[in-house]
Amino acid sequence: MLRRAILLLPFLILCAPQLLAEETAPSTVKLLTVGNSFSANATKHLPGLAKAGGKTLIHTPLVIGGASMQVHLDKAKLHEANPKDPKGLYTNKRGLKEWLAADQWDVVTIQMASIKSHDIANYRPSASELRDYIKKFAPNSEIVVHQTWAYRVDDPRFTKPSEKPGEPATQEAMYTGLTSAYNTIARELGGLRIIPTGDAFHIADNDPQWRFQPDTAFNPKAAKQGELPNQKHSLHMGWQWKKGKDGKTTLAMDGHHANIAGEYLGGCCFFEVLFKQSCVGNTYVPKGLTAEDARYLQETAHKAVAARGIETATAQLTVAKQVVDSLTHSLRRARSTDATPILCLSDVASRLARSNLITSSTWRRSRFGTAVSITAFACGMDFLPSSILASIFSFSLPQVSPAPELCPSA
Repeated sequence: MLRRAILLLPFLILCAPQLLAEETAPSTVKLLTVGNSFSANATKHLPGLAKAGGKTLIHTPLVIGGASMQVHLDKAKLHEANPKDPKGLYTNKRGLKEWLAADQWDVVTIQMASIKSHDIANYRPSASELRDYIKKFAPNSEIVVHQTWAYRVDDPRFTKPSEKPGEPATQEAMYTGLTSAYNTIARELGGLRIIPTGDAFHIADNDPQWRFQPDTAFNPKAAKQGELPNQKHSLHMGWQWKKGKDGKTTLAMDGHHANIAGEYLGGCCFFEVLFKQSCVGNTYVPKGLTAEDARYLQETAHKAVAARGIETATAQLTVAKQVVDSLTHSLRRARSTDATPILCLSDVASRLARSNLITSSTWRRSRFGTAVSITAFACGMDFLPSSILASIFSFSLPQVSPAPELCPSA
């Protein structure tokens, strides 16, 4: 048994990082976004982040301004009824069905129109119908929900709140509503993953050291052309002077759409969820954004993704290191004492049981987890209580008690 441990454990120790990295960090992602201007905002800087991260992104955006899931579903139904009806086609002259079948998409994202995102009733039944339609024509693709964000704190929706029942009167109320709705619909659709762009916006907007604060000294009614308030750390477009179709330049407020900072933050969230790799330290910084702000936004996106329990390759390599340390300790103990490899490997079980690794979904389905299981059994670990093994290796075993003579003190 000692000989088997000596032969197998070094192999597992050497292969652990590679096995987990291969399992958790895809190098290429084919992405189809079925969304609106918010999906366009959130993916604008995704290509730059992917390239700087050594990844390959193949992305086709299907964008309809202000569209809900129902709008995309209705367009698909029109196309089914009459393939030549221009109302059933996107600007690239294809219907949703053709785009779903056009490639082997790894991920297809869906989202709600932001103005309707706070009310779960707006997601039913269109979300489930759209999911079914996507699965019909792209059965091997993962459907992921993109959580959109709340409007800026000084958006007219909040400064001049509607009397309509259920309408959010504050940024916090909008975030709370949309988060509840997205969480609920993701569960109803089968436990879909969520890209937490809305969470990331909320974290930044509530950070005392970062959050945007309206310039109370600014009077938009008295502003002269070119004058703007202090909008430091805004994630939204905010106040801007725009030329209309009539040629006149007027002051307008856009508290909905993301500016460069918000777009970058959204891109970081997409990057982490799609490529399962931390965006912190990514060298891509778009023109108009400082390196310091980019770093903060990277860390904010990482925090939002981590809070959702979405594991990145970096997190999984940490898992590998912890397991490797335990395996190395066990092997050294077996060589330097009279303890059997069975009992030395029990150290691995006890250390994992004290960590969060046993609840890691990635661990349970990874090749590395399988390799640990095989090694453990090859070394005779089947003496351990079935409750420990089942929690670590995700299968059930008959309860077997260790023989007294195999239990020397540590």
